[in-house]
Amino acid sequence: EVETCPYVCLEGECLGECQAGDKQCDGLTPQLCSQQNQWENQTVCEFQCMDGECAGECNPGDKRCDSNIAQTCDTNSIWQDDVCSSATCFCCDGNFVAGTKMISAGRFHTCSLSQDGKLYCWGNNSLGQTMPSSYYGTYPIPALINALGDGVRHIATGHKNSCAIKQDQTVWCWGEPDKSLFQLSALGTNVSQISMGTIHACALKTDGTVWCWGNNEYGQVTGNGTYGGTDLPPTQVTTLGTNVSQISMGTIHACALKTDGTVWCWGFNGYGEVGDGTMNEQGEVCSSGYKNCRLTPTQVTVLGNQVSQIAGGTYNTCALKNDGTVWCWGINDQGQLGDGTNTGQECGYYKTHVCKPSPVQTSLTGQATSIANSPFSHGYGAGWSEMGHACAIKQDGTLWCWGANYYGQLGDGTTDIRTSPVPVASLGNQIASISLGGGNDTYGGGHSCATKQDGTLWCWGSNFYGMLGDGSEFSQSVPVPVYPGCP
Repeated sequence: EVETCPYVCLEGECLGECQAGDKQCDGLTPQLCSQQNQWENQTVCEFQCMDGECAGECNPGDKRCDSNIAQTCDTNSIWQDDVCSSATCFCCDGNFVAGTKMISAGRFHTCSLSQDGKLYCWGNNSLGQTMPSSYYGTYPIPALINALGDGVRHIATGHKNSCAIKQDQTVWCWGEPDKSLFQLSALGTNVSQISMGTIHACALKTDGTVWCWGNNEYGQVTGNGTYGGTDLPPTQVTTLGTNVSQISMGTIHACALKTDGTVWCWGFNGYGEVGDGTMNEQGEVCSSGYKNCRLTPTQVTVLGNQVSQIAGGTYNTCALKNDGTVWCWGINDQGQLGDGTNTGQECGYYKTHVCKPSPVQTSLTGQATSIANSPFSHGYGAGWSEMGHACAIKQDGTLWCWGANYYGQLGDGTTDIRTSPVPVASLGNQIASISLGGGNDTYGGGHSCATKQDGTLWCWGSNFYGMLGDGSEFSQSVPVPVYPGCP
């Protein structure tokens, strides 16, 4: 009888397991058929054995980041790109995290709002301004504020407190005075913006009215010709009417942009920050005992009616006009006005500072689309006047800053003051938003934060209290990344 052997015939018997040169997998072990027609184990594969060869790139289920793309290893041990479910997001430990929607830099702390409505804060917490109902230490990395849930739509940080607007348009604050989270119920609902100064704050409602609260020693709360009181409840600034589109607080003054493009400011004016050409003893008497205030909203007439954004700062103010030019006024000791000088008229209680009480155009070239200022350096001791910086995002997406730079808050890699705008070159040309924190060189303040169009967040400058959120307390003269929500 005749039988055909599949592999080899030896001494009238069919032998062998395979055809010489064939390959197969035994689990993760590739095997090669020898000349004796026997399977021989080769090396053990790290990920997958396929057709007798080691294959695959990864272990199924593993995660990684490839640049800013999150990847997951599939069942075939091949990296597959994940799909970002948020409007903007970034990759962290192989997972997509919702990108930053809004950033707010306070004096010594910072808060951010993610695309999915989560609120994170970090930095100094001595008064519970970072973490509600907690009042000690610092948070050097972003901490999730669970008490507000996922329904936050707007965030504002100040000197010693923070406030948020929830989706139902109610306002909730924490920090000074009692460190706990509480609803500012006197404002009711329909609040669209909040802006915080050093000792006062204001809110803009959807009906165009402005409501302010806090310290009114300089008339910056009431705006009705009166001054006095250190803890006023929310009070409508009736003199502004009902057609306000934006509000911005300075150190101890306030400004409002109306829908007709005009700018109105009130409060302390010792350094010309109101912008009507007056300062020193040319105003109205307030609690300082000097004629250093404007107790009712005063129009900044030099700007006309072509303003699209305002930004209050440390005894100065800036405005962005419709044509993309940036104008600033007030104190200029550190070149905070950005016009290429640090000169001006003598100003201040002892005439030891220099100011320009009428708007001057900055030397920024090209058109700006957004501006920011640093309003939290309040004081009369050493150091406060060395603070105060401002920034502008240009139409090409680049960021430019000027003014005080004691801790590198201008982001240009130096600590030199800049009287003209300089680029924050390391951030590139994809800047989405900017927020600036104040302080002074005596107490370690002055930092900046920016979001990019990919949702990533970057901070630089003073880090004495961990307000850069990078896990350290070392100041940085160039931007460093921050990762709110990173698992």
